[in-house]
Amino acid sequence: MHLTKSSRASIIATLNAIARKSVWMALPVDDFLCGCLLVFVHKKAAALFGQVSTASLFAQNGEASQLSAEIYRIACIHRLAVATPTMTACPIMVETADREFLTH
Repeated sequence: MHLTKSSRASIIATLNAIARKSVWMALPVDDFLCGCLLVFVHKKAAALFGQVSTASLFAQNGEASQLSAEIYRIACIHRLAVATPTMTACPIMVETADREFLTH
């Protein structure tokens, strides 16, 4: 799915707000080849950074923040990052994504 920076930010904010009781969170990732991406990471990957707000995941220009890049890097190292809500196997995230945006 091709996303603009603003649509990605809206989707991530909504997913993370609705699924706040999930152990997974949506995260922005900027990739030179694929553009604006949306991935899902286990919240363990963000534990070193304390309480992470959705706003802190974005830079002023709408790109993924340095914090987001570090969380993603840690998640990848520990195999705690997945590409789709279904891959999280978390009913909260799957239902939220299905209901709101991603699988229609």
